Amino acid sequence: MRKNFVIVLFCLANLSLFAQHYRDTVYQYTFGGIQNDICNQIRATPDGGFIMIGTTNSFGAGATDFYAVKVDSNFNHQWSATYGGGMSDEGFSVTPTLDKGYAFVGFTNSYGAGGYDVLLVKTDSTGKEQWQKTYGSSDWDFGYSVKQTSDSGYVICGLTYSYGKGNGDVYVIRTDKKGDTAWTKAVGDSGYDIGKSVYVEFDSLYFITGSTTSYGCADTNVYLVELNNKGIVLKDTAYGGVKKTTIGNSIEPQDQGGFVISGYSDISTSSMRMSPFFIMMDDNAHIQTWDTNVDFHTGVNICNDGIQCPDYLYVAACTGNEAALGGLDMMTMLMYYAPGNKGNGSYDEGPYEGGTGNDGANSCAVANNANVAFAGFTDSKGAGLSDIFVCRYKTCGNIRQDDSMYHVFKAYTDTLPITVGINEQVQNDIMVKVFPNPLSTDATVLVQADVADKYSFSLYDINGKCVINKKQLSSSGYGQAMLHFAKDGLQAGTYLYKVSDRNNKTVNGKIIIE
Repeated sequence: MRKNFVIVLFCLANLSLFAQHYRDTVYQYTFGGIQNDICNQIRATPDGGFIMIGTTNSFGAGATDFYAVKVDSNFNHQWSATYGGGMSDEGFSVTPTLDKGYAFVGFTNSYGAGGYDVLLVKTDSTGKEQWQKTYGSSDWDFGYSVKQTSDSGYVICGLTYSYGKGNGDVYVIRTDKKGDTAWTKAVGDSGYDIGKSVYVEFDSLYFITGSTTSYGCADTNVYLVELNNKGIVLKDTAYGGVKKTTIGNSIEPQDQGGFVISGYSDISTSSMRMSPFFIMMDDNAHIQTWDTNVDFHTGVNICNDGIQCPDYLYVAACTGNEAALGGLDMMTMLMYYAPGNKGNGSYDEGPYEGGTGNDGANSCAVANNANVAFAGFTDSKGAGLSDIFVCRYKTCGNIRQDDSMYHVFKAYTDTLPITVGINEQVQNDIMVKVFPNPLSTDATVLVQADVADKYSFSLYDINGKCVINKKQLSSSGYGQAMLHFAKDGLQAGTYLYKVSDRNNKTVNGKIIIE
């Protein structure tokens, strides 16, 4: 009989559960070069250290490359490496492997069959590449999460436009130990369905979380997909409600059986405020408690990852804009959940960390010495335009909102070979896809960029008249944002569009309306 599973997403509250009256230390680190470097996932390693995977255009062979950084338990740099080709390659997930190496997954348009393809890179314990594989077809295909199975094979989840029914479907890939495909599956319907994180249970069940616009009563809903090891979908369910947006970003096990899913939701149907939250469910996926009502804030707080610490304590890695430090800041959340309490956990808002620029947390991990690390990005500190940013605490219980904490900062400027062709075009690399194009009734605009940002969409007729003015795109995580728009009263013909970020960097293109 398989384990019960619990879905927990973190919500904001102003409780002081872990009050401590002594001064503690937060250790801050940056890693990178003179351009843009970001960590998308951090994971603990068997030797007590951490492995990080992200994206760089400071180093490597092309516009962007996978960027892996290995550190010891005290965050001393051990090695770093880049993987990719002459164009754009972005790394999103890492798993330590049974042979003491690592597997990294992301996407590439340097190799493969289509515009973008899933890229899986296998290395030894020192980061030396052993092999790489691509998956996908003639359209766009992205990889966001990878786990290894006991036979040394891999399970990958992501997003595909090459296969499936709609405007993007959950993409699941099962491989053998050499990365050769055993089977693939596209899951979803006519809307936008994405898989962001996969968890493997007993090598026989694969649980994937993400978001969907195909199912559920809200605009975007948390999506949970359960498959067996043959690729047969056993269950796919959407969880939403009165909110316009509910996003699932990561799924991790908890030691009493079950799962922790981290994500965020809008606070109200009339507001752009975003906040982490949690759901309690039984093993039949019946919601027992969904607590999203505790909120004392006015800004945006997005949870990207969560993991269990000892003593039923959970931590979440968030990005928010409520502190007075700068634009966006790295934020931590804690939740205490005792077995049998039907989801009535208590919450503690941890400190905001960063500077006068934009800083954020994309992932968190707990080492075997109980150190907990939050990793993401910063343009407030470090060597370049943006760097990998890490905050490390001695234990989960030492994380708290306390301005008296000591701060110890160390910057590491990497010595990898500098990338070829650093220029303004690379810095402004924003990729836009409009589908279907030509359109007859409605279309979706999808933006893919290195770092999360706010984007607006404007549409002009052939005479330059603006017919859609700066309509905001909704973030769907991992540097992606999207917008649905309808033809409505627009006449058939050729139109020009402009997608702009908050710094007025733009991408222009053409749309044909039938």
